[in-house]
Amino acid sequence: MPKVSHQGNYRPALERMLRIHELLKNKEYPNCTGIGKEFELSSRTVARDIDFMRDRLRLPMEWDGRKNGYYYSRPVNEFPKLPMSQAETFALLVAHKAIAQYRGTPFQKPLEAAFRRLTGQLDQSVRFSLGSLDTVLSFRPFAPDDADLKVFEVLTRALRERRVVKLLYRNRGMVAAQSREVHPYHLSCVDNHWYLLAFDLKKSAIRTFSLTRMQKTELERKRFQIAKGFRCERLPPQQLQGL
Repeated sequence: MPKVSHQGNYRPALERMLRIHELLKNKEYPNCTGIGKEFELSSRTVARDIDFMRDRLRLPMEWDGRKNGYYYSRPVNEFPKLPMSQAETFALLVAHKAIAQYRGTPFQKPLEAAFRRLTGQLDQSVRFSLGSLDTVLSFRPFAPDDADLKVFEVLTRALRERRVVKLLYRNRGMVAAQSREVHPYHLSCVDNHWYLLAFDLKKSAIRTFSLTRMQKTELERKRFQIAKGFRCERLPPQQLQGL
């Protein structure tokens, strides 16, 4: 893919090329200056997009000096599928393997839908590569253990519906579990382990709970609102470790 300029009104290179393709199909004779003004980019950046479309994607683009713009010398019905590198193909395969670990959880359907949107643009050679590698590669991503699956489902529902959760939780180094009532704010995977960031009603503060130390979770009818200004990315790293 051509390098993307970061000046002006930034948009991905693919979006620019799709816009150029649309103008070419409509016989509007786009040129580097006009596209550059539309996207607030330099003409040199647009020229690299056009070179990529013509040389790498093999689109029949020709220059018309009288109309001061490009045109298709033969009909082009669809924008061609972009070539994928070996690394990108491997990344898709890992994503496919990761989705398998989330079967039965609330994440299954949205993950599968996203993967279908991605792979729907692949040509048959890439699909064949994915299928071939699938038989020789095994991958276990950062998914919840089977023992934690029920807890995971209760928490994701609580997060989605903003419901209060009661749980039995064993602190690090303790033998007995204690009853806690929390407002779930965020689920986070840190170093292959899942943690819940929640407002602890007894402590009146945000605490981090490891899913592996939750012995029981119950979804209550009571609902809550997340505290104003809460952003999980603003929390210090030490708070992303389970109690």
